[in-house]
Amino acid sequence: MNYEVILMDGMNLLSLETYFLNTERECINEFIVHHELEISLVKSGQGEYLIDGKTYEMREGDIFVLNNIEFHQIVNINPRFEFVNEVIMFDPRFVWALESNLFDARFLSIFFERKPTFKNRVERDCPVALEIRNLFVEMSEEFREKLPEYQLLLKVKLLNILALLTRHYGLTKIGKEEYSHRKQDLALLNKVTHFIDLHIAEPIRLEDMAAIVYMNPSYFSTFFKKSLGINPSDYLARKRIRRAIEFLQNSDKTILEISTLCGFNNTANFNKTFKKMIGKVPSEVRKLSYKEVQIPAR
Repeated sequence: MNYEVILMDGMNLLSLETYFLNTERECINEFIVHHELEISLVKSGQGEYLIDGKTYEMREGDIFVLNNIEFHQIVNINPRFEFVNEVIMFDPRFVWALESNLFDARFLSIFFERKPTFKNRVERDCPVALEIRNLFVEMSEEFREKLPEYQLLLKVKLLNILALLTRHYGLTKIGKEEYSHRKQDLALLNKVTHFIDLHIAEPIRLEDMAAIVYMNPSYFSTFFKKSLGINPSDYLARKRIRRAIEFLQNSDKTILEISTLCGFNNTANFNKTFKKMIGKVPSEVRKLSYKEVQIPAR
């Protein structure tokens, strides 16, 4: 696996990941879900993609669009061909900015405002697929070369992909009321997730998160899960464990220091949560690369 990432204040905003899979890979037998949005490109090989009860054939050149609540799983990889899947994953905050007057919810319409006829796959023979494949190549080059302002160019190229997909899916005409409602929801989520990132080392209660957006805890929990496909407490736990994995593999900090920095009140609670979520204790994960660690979907 190759892995490139853009971080801001310790937050993973955009990553470009290249997976080299075979039928023996344990991860392809698990359903996966994550709060990031995903666009993936089949660079080579054949297989099948199971996405929320739908089965799609995967062929070289196909492109797949997945939102943050769709469980997905790669299966039946043809062993005669090397299977390579390149994946762009990004936090919605990489596209929108709460303080910006240039916010445009249409860039995210392919994830949130779908028609009943929507299909996750953009077939390789579709004209827009060639343009998107070229943008994947350009993004990979930007990550590799890291020339001045490469982060800005990566964002421009991602927005280009999103605009092309929005046109492809015919989602350019979002009603004014619908547009305003989605914008408001995303802005509220942005406040909460930004708060979590800034205060992840501190105790964070459901009431604290709900208060940020002036909701009662019960309504907030429903709103959060509907929007991100995961309840607030599980989201917080995953963020803390992801941050812990980064510390384990990129620092010499002790387990006690890491547990404190990630908001756990003692190492016993940290080890218990880590083992439950990852299936390994923190000391074992220290020997693995970040993307060898699989955070279960459920």
